Amino acid sequence: SDIRINTPVKAVAESLTTEMAKSGFGCPELHPEFAADVAVLAKHYGSILGLDTIQLRLEIVTTDSCRKWHADYVTARLITTYVGSGTQYLDAGDSNRVRNGLGPARINSLDTGDVGLFKGKLGYGEPAIHRSPPIGDSGERRLLLVLNPVEQG
Repeated sequence: SDIRINTPVKAVAESLTTEMAKSGFGCPELHPEFAADVAVLAKHYGSILGLDTIQLRLEIVTTDSCRKWHADYVTARLITTYVGSGTQYLDAGDSNRVRNGLGPARINSLDTGDVGLFKGKLGYGEPAIHRSPPIGDSGERRLLLVLNPVEQG
């Protein structure tokens, strides 16, 4: 099952390893290495935003969840896809087109393993407009990591 925890940045590896075992994630021999990678991302994310505690979500996505273009109601959100298609995002011109009810002219996509730091509505300036890639009935499975500030997630 999906994981959603609030954890001190310093305890991410330990917390995530424990939760992965509880949630039934496969390949338990890889949990510590995977959690160590997530801990590095959490350390950088926490440092950038000045956070000691973060909200961590690890989800297996099989549907068109979050398929509409949107900005998150956070200061900034870290998103990376470990397996499957990466998050799609728009440049400023296409963000304006979408806000005005038009379709985007160009859709950008993160590759698997790319890390995106998406400015949200609570951040300074214009937020990043993004969505989950439409995977519908394709049978694709995505392993998605999301980091948020605790009070905003």
